[in-house]
Amino acid sequence: MALNALRRLLLGWAPLALIACHSLPDSASTAMSHRLVPAGSEGFALEGRAQELDSGALRIGYPGVTLHTRFEGRYLALRAHSSGEQSALGIQVDGEPPRVLKLNKTPQEWVLIDSDEAVKRQVEITHRGETWLGQVTIEGVTLNEDATLTPAELPQRKMLVVGDSVTCSYGAGDRSTPPNTGPWWDPKASYGMQVAEALEAQVHLVCYGGRGLIRSWNGKTDEGNAPEFFEWAIADHAPVAWDHRQYPPELILVSLGTNDFNLGIGPLPEREAFVGAYVDFLGLLRTVHPNATIALTEGAMVNDEADPQRPQKTVLRQYIREAIDRFGRPDVHFIPATHYPGDHRDSHPTGPQHALMAEELSHQLRALMGW
Repeated sequence: MALNALRRLLLGWAPLALIACHSLPDSASTAMSHRLVPAGSEGFALEGRAQELDSGALRIGYPGVTLHTRFEGRYLALRAHSSGEQSALGIQVDGEPPRVLKLNKTPQEWVLIDSDEAVKRQVEITHRGETWLGQVTIEGVTLNEDATLTPAELPQRKMLVVGDSVTCSYGAGDRSTPPNTGPWWDPKASYGMQVAEALEAQVHLVCYGGRGLIRSWNGKTDEGNAPEFFEWAIADHAPVAWDHRQYPPELILVSLGTNDFNLGIGPLPEREAFVGAYVDFLGLLRTVHPNATIALTEGAMVNDEADPQRPQKTVLRQYIREAIDRFGRPDVHFIPATHYPGDHRDSHPTGPQHALMAEELSHQLRALMGW
């Protein structure tokens, strides 16, 4: 087998390694001049929230943010880094199973395609982590001079999911690794992205692990909970505001309350504090997205069995229904959720449980939307 063919085979099927352009002196890349195309360029279709930097690079915090492009050429390499050590990007070429690139604070470049002849490939670059694991900067791609990038067409329907760690896909990934490390996240396997795929819609996952509607998992109320981070392109201590006009969803699904109702905090939230805050949040959603249908659900983790004296699921459902009644709009709905217990390693739903959640939610949301 020729050296170049062997190299392409390894790049296509083995886990991607860090490969600098100059490390391949006899590769097809050495005969070509290269140019850098910033991630924020028109060659990519962006799905999800991001902050475009002055350089044209994209800074990303939320999970599932994806760059879609159609590449035609011989050479394609990706440049990226993260503010943390647990961030990762998933690379899919022509729908093949994703290859995972682990990022760190040092800017790196990975060769994705290296061919003697021009090829046509559809490429997706997906942020697999969430904000607190590290904020990812995708600088762009290096490609041969006569190569082209064309933005892939995205579905016309638009969906937005607001939530916590479950929405962010924690637990849907590789649970054989230590908890709270990057492999535990896999937004492509999350219920939100699976629902969007079933409904043939784009989706933005706007979520933050450990956060709630009025308080975080530890009872704190000043850490930037959902009404705050909903307004941010990057959920950070120095947040960047999001322009809601960039993405007007037809459907908003909200799954909040798991952290507010964390039994480790103590008593369940007071009715007026929680319901009043939910009514206010619904007002915010309606203000920025006046034409969206809104569906509220209690999520998969709350249950009544853990402490019958503090029945999380029952009380949270009551609060949600009361908030909907108080808000008094016909296009706000309650969608019940089934409790999924996770496994012996963690109470967050597993990947297969996310698939079951997505099936149940898709059925209800399709009927609600007439999709």
